[in-house]
Amino acid sequence: RELMKQIFSLTSFLIIILLLNYTLKVNSSSSNNLKSKSSSATSTVTATAVGMKSDISQVKELWEELFPSVSRGTACTDEVVGPTLKSEEDEEEEAEAASQPRNGWGKKRPSFKWIKKWGFGPVAYLIDFLDPLFRKEFLDETKTIISDLAGYDNVDTNEEESLRYEDPFDMRLIAKPDNELKTDADIKKINPLFSMEEYKRAFNAFQLNKAIKDFNWVKKGQTEDSGYDFIVKHDESGDGRLNYIELIRGIIWNHRNRESTACYDCHHFLAKKLSALFSYIDCQGKGYVTAEELWEKFPDLNRGENAGYNIFKGKKNTSIRTAAVNDFILKNSKRIDAGVTRDEFISGILLGFAQRHVTPTSVFEDEKLTMKNIRWG
Repeated sequence: RELMKQIFSLTSFLIIILLLNYTLKVNSSSSNNLKSKSSSATSTVTATAVGMKSDISQVKELWEELFPSVSRGTACTDEVVGPTLKSEEDEEEEAEAASQPRNGWGKKRPSFKWIKKWGFGPVAYLIDFLDPLFRKEFLDETKTIISDLAGYDNVDTNEEESLRYEDPFDMRLIAKPDNELKTDADIKKINPLFSMEEYKRAFNAFQLNKAIKDFNWVKKGQTEDSGYDFIVKHDESGDGRLNYIELIRGIIWNHRNRESTACYDCHHFLAKKLSALFSYIDCQGKGYVTAEELWEKFPDLNRGENAGYNIFKGKKNTSIRTAAVNDFILKNSKRIDAGVTRDEFISGILLGFAQRHVTPTSVFEDEKLTMKNIRWG
């Protein structure tokens, strides 16, 4: 009998180890295909004045991938001197209330004036240029994020009724008693702009709370209910849930401080690649890049053969190139004049891709939303 107990204990221990190993593999595969490389014993880690840390050996490998035929230059530095930054005003967060009353949740919800045309207008040409390098990775992980959240139940089924999470934005709380909320017409009685298809596909606070915990997402808000705070901040439609574009845009926005964040299902590894691109361009290690530096370095990017949509090729594209790069700086610069910081650079590109490919109910991998064919004729 004692021998059987020992065998049982050993078997249980091995099962636990296997389950842990499986969990780690699943989490690792939930991000895109850019694999995180382990730091070697000889790699150099540089701590900067703004608290960022960069594994220089990994960054240099990415430089070789992005700029295989061009040297960064011996005058460039791996050290980063933290720039003097403006205080980050949270006008885009909760501060500004909507000027007009709205049907749905929260008449004092933010105005969402912080949302800009990150993927359209003059900057669209720059995102077109970056498409061959980063679009597929962005779309692959975006679809994974949505799929993973859709796998969560949207109702707490805890056996202890008193411990169940009650959705603070349950539509039944604001619907009239005779509204069964079964059809599109029913939900439009609350707000003509609401869509039942969008509502059913969207994610509620219960699902978001699970994702925030499981994927180590940044928590931002005023309460202990992170899912609630996420919706308050990013629910533009006001239906009490986050549709696809609200979710993806919110994840990018909440994780703007990339260098101090490690998370899953948050475009983490693509952000690492964009961070390496930023470091290459920021030759002097200032902690920010200017339009002039983008004009100088972007043409050397390895975009693959016959990539097309190259605004840095040909004299006729000069005015387009100037307008595109300037528009990128203007739309994303908040903390330093005439330049963008590392976090602003990364978020600006990710938000551009999100705006061009994600709608409230779909993720488009083609050019349906990009209007690229109209721009390039």
